[in-house]
Amino acid sequence: MAEVEQYIDVILNDKRVTAYHCSLFLALIHCWFLNNHVSPFRVTRINLMRLSHIHSLATYHKCLKELIEFSYIEYVPSYNKFVASQVSLRT
Repeated sequence: MAEVEQYIDVILNDKRVTAYHCSLFLALIHCWFLNNHVSPFRVTRINLMRLSHIHSLATYHKCLKELIEFSYIEYVPSYNKFVASQVSLRT
């Protein structure tokens, strides 16, 4: 649990991060929990948008891109609608 607290402390103190980023990041942490804290883990856009309550594709993609740029996550897209993308939380 200390690892999660570190993730949350860092992202909440980053002035670049908006509520949308926090919501998406929390959805990613939830998926990571469901995967027994193992990284990388697989996610789908539909599931992340549902969990984060982000309804706009543009907002979702912008926040995901920025979480990657801010070095909070590593993301490997699958480009296949039948295979989930791969995400790792960065420490």
